[in-house]
Amino acid sequence: MILSVNDPFYTNSGGFDLKRVPLIKPYEAIKVSNDEWQIQLFTTRLLSTVIHFANEVDLVDSVILIHAKGETIIKDNKYNEGWFIVIPKLNLEEGFNIKGDFDEYLSKLHLKDYKFKLTDSVYAQFVRDGYVKWHNSGSTQIRNCSRKKLLLVGTFDQGRTHAELND
Repeated sequence: MILSVNDPFYTNSGGFDLKRVPLIKPYEAIKVSNDEWQIQLFTTRLLSTVIHFANEVDLVDSVILIHAKGETIIKDNKYNEGWFIVIPKLNLEEGFNIKGDFDEYLSKLHLKDYKFKLTDSVYAQFVRDGYVKWHNSGSTQIRNCSRKKLLLVGTFDQGRTHAELND
């Protein structure tokens, strides 16, 4: 299924002074320094407004997965590493300082097949190709045509398209 949508959120990669990767609206990764990507949070569940050092990301069935390596804050505690699960449709943001706990939570969601990609590599692919092909999505991808028209190819979440999930 191909659905055309005009939404600059999914087609804009930033500019000279701003590098960004759209994830699932309204979530995006923003490069704030040479070695740091950040992802803004929209709930207060983690007692933080941003995930620092979001070095790796993946998208699986309308779920954003994030691996942060660097000073990471989860519920007012600092860690050197953290794993995050974000489900925009449910306003869910969860953080874990132990990878086993992260994997256990994913298992409860029936999500086991994920593979983090370096956020820098995701950005490079997005700029080069106009879309990001996530490893386990088959034909599910966000495809940007001449940065004016967005094409969503494939389906998410029991046959509904990504755009339908974000309406």
